[in-house]
Amino acid sequence: FDVQADTMVDSLASLGMVVTGTWDHIASGYLSIDAIDELASLGGVRSAAGTTASLNVGSVTSQGDAAQYSDIARSDFGVDGMGITVGILSDSFNALGGYAVDIATGDLPNNVNVLSDYFFFDASDEGRAMAQIVADVAPGANLSFHTAFNGQADFANGIVELALAGADVIVDDVFYFAEPFFQDGIIAQAVDQV
Repeated sequence: FDVQADTMVDSLASLGMVVTGTWDHIASGYLSIDAIDELASLGGVRSAAGTTASLNVGSVTSQGDAAQYSDIARSDFGVDGMGITVGILSDSFNALGGYAVDIATGDLPNNVNVLSDYFFFDASDEGRAMAQIVADVAPGANLSFHTAFNGQADFANGIVELALAGADVIVDDVFYFAEPFFQDGIIAQAVDQV
């Protein structure tokens, strides 16, 4: 936009857009294809683009706890993450409904702070899988989650929101194909801000 994106939220909403986040001159959200012509005629719009995100994960079950010797560190130094909050950004946490099972099996604590989740067709609960890994490595740590799949502006806001919720460490496994390569985009700016 030619102006700060947060000043355009009402205009975008009048087009039926569900705004998921704003950052500087950028807004992210969901807009019906039928409203694209109206968006193009909205004053102040510089450009609009579809957004595609992907997870940055491997295909092998992690043996990270033993591989990085965190199991030995817990034993030798008496540390388990107590007093630390780990913030996790990924696609979704409980869109597939498995969190209760993870609590029952002891794979996750019952107090994960889910600030924002994602419930669309491509949700895989990769965020919950990441939380399981963190819980294995640092079982005493507090866990928080925020989706990173509602657009770049919401991803950037998620970084800030996790920090404001007390996260000492923030991890993610998401990248947006539209992120700039040769300068800091809004996600990198949010990291710098935090």
